[in-house]
Amino acid sequence: PSSMASSAPLFSPSHRKKMDDERFNLTPDQFIKRYHIHVYVQDAIRQILDNRDEKPLEGLLNYFNSVLVGDHVLLREFEYVNATPRNRLAFVRMAVEAYQNINEDKLMSCNDHFQLVSLLCPDFPTQYHDDAAKQLREASGNSQNLFPYKKIAACWQILFVFSEFIAQVKDQFPPSTLQLDRNSLMWSIKSIINSKHWEFSCPSISLMDSILSAAADGTSQFVTYNKLLSGMASCNALIIDASALAPRTKS
Repeated sequence: PSSMASSAPLFSPSHRKKMDDERFNLTPDQFIKRYHIHVYVQDAIRQILDNRDEKPLEGLLNYFNSVLVGDHVLLREFEYVNATPRNRLAFVRMAVEAYQNINEDKLMSCNDHFQLVSLLCPDFPTQYHDDAAKQLREASGNSQNLFPYKKIAACWQILFVFSEFIAQVKDQFPPSTLQLDRNSLMWSIKSIINSKHWEFSCPSISLMDSILSAAADGTSQFVTYNKLLSGMASCNALIIDASALAPRTKS
């Protein structure tokens, strides 16, 4: 789930040992839940039964190859697209690929971007684009409704991919001010990432530390919720764009 960015080197022996120890200490039920195996197995069986494939084992192979490649989410219902971190990232990548020829500086509304996303997932909810519009208006300091395509796409990605993480971080802010001391907020964020990184997508601790440092309000060291979101949406390491696309592979 936190594969977009890792707070430890990918091939660090100590990190690898820690991950191995965690994995092998899981019960069967925990293992299935952590890797969302039930989502894919149930969906694969449902599709095979719906299609009544003559060679069902080949149908299974094709299904899981599609999951590995990432084209399994095209025109699927939102419940499935949203079901796992892998599905969300695959859908975001698909949207970036589909619209990579749009000029990143082209002005549009969040509703325009929503219409584009809906072509790939017809029942995609408006919630993420509504929240993106609110965030972009607050960040710009005015009530304009048109923003560069790149900014809308980035904000939408952050709100969609990291929705659970953002919700838990927002809960740390006092409702009356939505601002918090940087050190206190970073402590809370570390706790969320360390305890929840297997449950949903989280940025790395090092990235969040950098984002908070940039978002801190001058010498007061206070961070507002809006600045935090703006910092995440401006972090290239968290965003998939056309320049980050690479050929799909089944390996």
